[in-house]
Amino acid sequence: MAHAAALRALLTQPPAVLPNQVGDPLLPLQIGIWDALLALLRLGAEAETLARALRGYTRSTGYFMACARKGAMRHGLDGRAVEPVSEEHRTGALKAVQGWRRRLLLKHGNRGRLSAPPLQSDMAGA
Repeated sequence: MAHAAALRALLTQPPAVLPNQVGDPLLPLQIGIWDALLALLRLGAEAETLARALRGYTRSTGYFMACARKGAMRHGLDGRAVEPVSEEHRTGALKAVQGWRRRLLLKHGNRGRLSAPPLQSDMAGA
């Protein structure tokens, strides 16, 4: 949620594709959405700040989990699905989530400190 809020704060109007509150789904963004976001940049805001906010959003665990789901679709600013997430991107996102979980397990062991939900079987393509 914090990453989406950082993005929204830089834009003249909030894109429908971004979650507004906790519990709203994170949607994979359309490839090439940068130009559309840049066109919405608030007066006085820096393009580099927008780039950092977008990187934070698209490199978050929740975003990777959204991209890793089997059948995941990418969405335009209006929130409508425009194209499927490629198998290459889906696999890369799945590996990122698995690496994050592995690091958590190494750090915390099996002491019940993992708060993230288990990977859904549809993410692994099983």
